Amino acid sequence: MFQALIVEFDPSHNTCCVYDEKLPKMVVFKDILEFMKRLPIQKALTNQHRVFRSYIDHFWKNAHYDEESDVVT
Repeated sequence: MFQALIVEFDPSHNTCCVYDEKLPKMVVFKDILEFMKRLPIQKALTNQHRVFRSYIDHFWKNAHYDEESDVVT
C-alpha cells in the first residue's frame, strides 16, 4: 500500500558540490575529487540552479501514484 511521503523543504537541498582541492578540509578528498571530475555528471553536481518553492508545491499537488506500475507520475 502506498504511504504518502512528506518531504520537508530545507535550504540545504539546493546546494551544489564544491570540487576545490585548495580548501583545507578538502585535501583529504583529493583522490575522490579527481575521480569525480572525470564523471559525466559533474555539471549536474556542481551547477547551482534555483528551485522555487512554488515549483515544489506544484509538483506535489499534481503528482499521482500509479499502483499498477508502482511509480509516481
